[in-house]
Amino acid sequence: APQENLTNRFLTKTMNNKLTVIKLDRLVHKIGKLGVGAAIIVFVALTIRLIISDLIPDGWSMKFVQEVLKYLILAVSIIVVAIPEGLPLAVTLSLAYSVKQMLK
Repeated sequence: APQENLTNRFLTKTMNNKLTVIKLDRLVHKIGKLGVGAAIIVFVALTIRLIISDLIPDGWSMKFVQEVLKYLILAVSIIVVAIPEGLPLAVTLSLAYSVKQMLK
């Protein structure tokens, strides 16, 4: 009987850890998607502003192309920063949730 109790506790703990990992993985994916969405919104908004302010009055120019490339680099930078930064945030939230559960 004591061996069965230990086994059941181990299996329960293992299942809870796997569920936590699955939830953490989902959260990391959501944060990554949020970062990609933010990058797209920033790129589109800046490009529309540039089209309205420069392209319509002045026409195509090398300055316009350079600005669009700067905006593209900015969008890629947002993605590169958002995706790895999502993991520590997800771990912090997971730990806070676990501590809250332990206090109950």
